[in-house]
Amino acid sequence: IVRKYFSDLPKGKDRPPYKVEEKQYLGEKRFKVHHPSSEQFMMGWLKPPYPHKDNAVFDVLSNLLTTGAGSRLNQRLVLNDKTVNSVGSANGYPGERYQNFFTLFIKPQSGANEIQIEKAIWEELEKIQENGVSQDDLEKVKNQMISEFVRTMDENGTIADLLSYYELLYGSWNQ
Repeated sequence: IVRKYFSDLPKGKDRPPYKVEEKQYLGEKRFKVHHPSSEQFMMGWLKPPYPHKDNAVFDVLSNLLTTGAGSRLNQRLVLNDKTVNSVGSANGYPGERYQNFFTLFIKPQSGANEIQIEKAIWEELEKIQENGVSQDDLEKVKNQMISEFVRTMDENGTIADLLSYYELLYGSWNQ
């Protein structure tokens, strides 16, 4: 039906790539939003988008820090310190096409000390910076990422979403 109505339309002119550069905000920015729901706080770092090589590093960091019960921040904050209900992360928040953030989402326990939670997060990040990531941890993250990708291939709608996502972001779904 698409071919019937649209196949004879001529191709339009090629458009030059549209690049949006946001204003640089140097230094730390903090703010509080008061809302009657449960507490949550976020920490974010400005980072380059794809195709910069470091974009993939943040995918690995995201898994290492927050994916699964054995992840570093889950082990430290949820299971050991018991100061946080849940912790999550996103690479490319709020979107991946332009400069974006690596973001941590933290839901503290009621009455927990946010300063102590933030200090613990910085300690875990400093451990990674100073000691790197062990080969075992890297293999674990690789396996998680591969299994997560394979699970997403189970539904046609998800496959269609991924194809259009890669076509839009990377210029081609098959490269």
